[in-house]
Amino acid sequence: MVIASNVEALSCTAMAYAVEPLLAARARAAHSLLLAGSSLYVLHANPNGALCIDVDSLRGREVPGTEDDSFRAALDGADLLLCQPWNERVVRHSIESGRREVLVSGARGVASVARWGRWLAWHYGAGDAHTICARLDGAAPMIVSERTGSVIAMDADERGVAIAANASERRDGGVFFARWGERAEPVATGYHHCKRVQILGDELWFAGVTAGVAESKRDGLWRAPISGGPPEQVVETFDVRGFYRSRDGAIAWASFDGRIYGKTVGQQPRLLATLSDKIADAVADEAFIYAATYKPVRGTATRSQSVVVRVRWR
Repeated sequence: MVIASNVEALSCTAMAYAVEPLLAARARAAHSLLLAGSSLYVLHANPNGALCIDVDSLRGREVPGTEDDSFRAALDGADLLLCQPWNERVVRHSIESGRREVLVSGARGVASVARWGRWLAWHYGAGDAHTICARLDGAAPMIVSERTGSVIAMDADERGVAIAANASERRDGGVFFARWGERAEPVATGYHHCKRVQILGDELWFAGVTAGVAESKRDGLWRAPISGGPPEQVVETFDVRGFYRSRDGAIAWASFDGRIYGKTVGQQPRLLATLSDKIADAVADEAFIYAATYKPVRGTATRSQSVVVRVRWR
């Protein structure tokens, strides 16, 4: 499969760098991206499945055995951890061999997953929403947080799992941290939505909205110490759909409204490109930010098929 070198029907305004299409216009309804070295994984629907794009050669291939209801995923070394909300499972899928192992069953509405070593964490979205952690050696799983609203982002390291949650009727939205084998503790709460989270050193970096749409200027990228302390707004921006912090402290991010930004230490944010479509998800590395875009279908919750692009941000 040769990835498109030009994409028909993708309009954009390039500000600093050209927008380079990686997946042909309206090819798939992409909803989730994962980046591992030079491999960009694109989870898509209609039909369901996953593509792997080599970002060096710009060649792509289907990932066999992913033609199911997988909506979100995480990387686990050379494997994919697939969330299957309708099949009520978390599945470990070997990219190399195609071997599949069901790690969790009976998890209706499972929406996110994270893995570190022998530990696995997943969010159970049916009824009162719970986040559950378990050891893969067979020990009984435990609920580490409950009634947090929908959780669509997690990150994990050797210390524990970070959880980003939207607000619910009974709980504030925010970010939480659960040390492995312990209950989750709030790190920063009072947010209407929290959609992305990363553990960066001793901090949680997250995308947070402090109010409803009417006050969307208060959206932004935030950071807060895992050990406690007030959160700090890193940048004010609209509905972050993916971000990256480089080794020298520079950051790149993409917003739902199609805008892609970069910022070096001590400088103001630079608007790199404005895409004509909405951004569903974005990931980045030290040189490029990759975004999956889509056009909403008017009057419905349906997304049209997608374009996947990349923008050099430094």
